[in-house]
Amino acid sequence: NHDFAAVDKLNIDFFNTYARESALWTRRTLSEEDKNYIKSLKLVEQVHNFTVVHSTLYSPELFEYIQTSYDAHLAFEQQNTPLAFMGHSHVPVNFFKRKNVSFNMETEVSVDESLRIMINVGSVGQPRDENPDAVCCVYDVDQGKIHLTRIRYDVEKAARKIISAGLPEILAERLKYGR
Repeated sequence: NHDFAAVDKLNIDFFNTYARESALWTRRTLSEEDKNYIKSLKLVEQVHNFTVVHSTLYSPELFEYIQTSYDAHLAFEQQNTPLAFMGHSHVPVNFFKRKNVSFNMETEVSVDESLRIMINVGSVGQPRDENPDAVCCVYDVDQGKIHLTRIRYDVEKAARKIISAGLPEILAERLKYGR
């Protein structure tokens, strides 16, 4: 959503002050080549036996969150592949649909073709789960395993770069505390 906001494909009037300022800074900073690339991206992409979406499959252009079993149920209704990866909420969580929707926060998931699976891959930066480490998601197609791994990075250095770019200090602080 911030990528689309940065290339003027999303109205930023509803963004909070800091997110709006960040989007405007990114608009000024990106090259035309970068902007054209972002504009060319699809909101939903199918690859191999899985789907990738930033937010939801039922309304990807609205950038809504999947945070509850009901939200996941709505997305599962639109899922055409056994597996989907998403982000947006910045919280790594796994949803499963058999008869009902369940979820867990395990770091390893075995792909089971008898059910639908949605993996929220978390984030690199501004996590919402109070853990500032980046999350890396690897899908081993041959083994049928998904691994979510936390990776430490120099959060202080990243925060200093945000401040030195002239962006609001709160954006740097959010990296440190994951809120």
